Amino acid sequence: MTTVTLDFTPELAEQLSVRVSRSFLDARPERFEHLQLLQVPFGDEFKEGTMFWCATASDALLLMAYERACDFNALLLWDLAEAERTPESECSHRDAYVVMSARKWDCFMKENSAESA
Repeated sequence: MTTVTLDFTPELAEQLSVRVSRSFLDARPERFEHLQLLQVPFGDEFKEGTMFWCATASDALLLMAYERACDFNALLLWDLAEAERTPESECSHRDAYVVMSARKWDCFMKENSAESA
């Protein structure tokens, strides 16, 4: 294994996602698949968490690493509904990668509204 160190500010990390939402994972678990080799059920810590949709796998991996470095548990998911909307001619399935973070949605919104003020 090789370790790579990257320095991210919240503003840089924000550029890695294309859409952000309050978690609805508990309401629609069938919509998402784990992209990690974990057969762990989605924990309660994600019920009030934040979901980040990313355009590429590399963006999602970087954002997941950032969330974990900020001491939030994070999972890499595949959004089946988003993947179905992607035309077959596009093999990249843009925006189907989701980082599910245990970062509470209310805290995320408060942090982002304070930064923009």
